[in-house]
Amino acid sequence: MALRRRAPPPDREGTSLERPPEGARGATTWSFALCPPARPVARRRGGKYDALLPATASFCSRAPAGVCPAVMEEEEEGAAEEQQRFSYRQRLKAAVHYTVGCLCEEVASDKEMPFSKQTIAAISELTFRQCETFAKDLEMFARHAKRSTINTEDVKLLARRSNSLLKYITEKNEELTQFNTEQKAKKKKKLEDDNTKSVAAAADKDGS
Repeated sequence: MALRRRAPPPDREGTSLERPPEGARGATTWSFALCPPARPVARRRGGKYDALLPATASFCSRAPAGVCPAVMEEEEEGAAEEQQRFSYRQRLKAAVHYTVGCLCEEVASDKEMPFSKQTIAAISELTFRQCETFAKDLEMFARHAKRSTINTEDVKLLARRSNSLLKYITEKNEELTQFNTEQKAKKKKKLEDDNTKSVAAAADKDGS
């Protein structure tokens, strides 16, 4: 039984179906009205064409026509900044993962219950995402108070739902405040002593 060859589809606007070249089995050449004439590329085994490229096709890395060099420079700078932010983010995630791993090792040695690598990675990812949420909340608290700097009161407000965490943060804050006060007092006393010594030395020099 002879197979009937299906008639070619009707021409569409902007395209035309041409007859395949000699020796190219099953190959169909399409020519587009908006493109230059096509030329065949090197043959493959079996007589088929690899692809059809415009005769004047060029693949140079020139800027598209009408694009201002300043715009391209801004796009390159934006891409460099985005890459830098991504690099910082990856380094921060690596630091969080390392810290979580150290804490898991301490708990494992204390409780004699080892953690798997998948568990440590999951805890690290969860911690990193929670830190991102905390950072956004702290920024909102500072803006609500019409401040451009986040202080300890914002941190206390963030930890208000956890009594143990709030107590720990409050104790650490008091320790840091006391330490800073003592350091300021020591510096002030040292400065006064130095001034007293310099005045006494000047008086002795004048008296001699």
